[in-house]
Amino acid sequence: CSAQSHIVYFHGGGFVVGDLNSHDDVCSELCKQCNVELTSVDYRLAPEQVHPAAFNDALHSVLAESAQHGVPVVLCGDSAGGNLAAAVSHALRREKLPSGKNLIAGQVLVYPELGSAGASESYRKHKNAPMLTADDVDFYADIRGGSTTRKDDPTLAPLTDSDFSSLPPTVVFSAECDPLCDDGKLYCAALRQAGVKAQ
Repeated sequence: CSAQSHIVYFHGGGFVVGDLNSHDDVCSELCKQCNVELTSVDYRLAPEQVHPAAFNDALHSVLAESAQHGVPVVLCGDSAGGNLAAAVSHALRREKLPSGKNLIAGQVLVYPELGSAGASESYRKHKNAPMLTADDVDFYADIRGGSTTRKDDPTLAPLTDSDFSSLPPTVVFSAECDPLCDDGKLYCAALRQAGVKAQ
């Protein structure tokens, strides 16, 4: 991050819980450590609002913040918020600011849910993890979109995208004992294979 960028943060909570208050301390620490302004997004939650409501809120928030500040945006999020950050990055990867700079300068994803659930080793190995079980992941996925949602939709599951090129530099922090642990590893591998800086 730099003073020439603006952070947009999406909170976690399985698209069902969490809000601006639950993640205020994280956002405050990011502001302090990075010395940049940050906008925390209060997106619509399931089950009252199903996919793509949260994605649409995230996308429109990023566009509004970019227009207001006129500087590149760094997208950050944890868990479900990491999913939203990545999904917005995919949607806006080729968008430019009036200055010609990329609209999205980078993304920081913290134990993100990116769409490998059920097909990854960590999903099986840590299915009974103490903070988030595989059953929890399935519950949140069902309540977010249900059976009518296409599973190959990158706005829902960024790992299902067929194109990982032109995405911004990415840093992913995974939690070891987490069904979602492999999502970050698989995502970074797909980005690097497409020539994108990812760690």
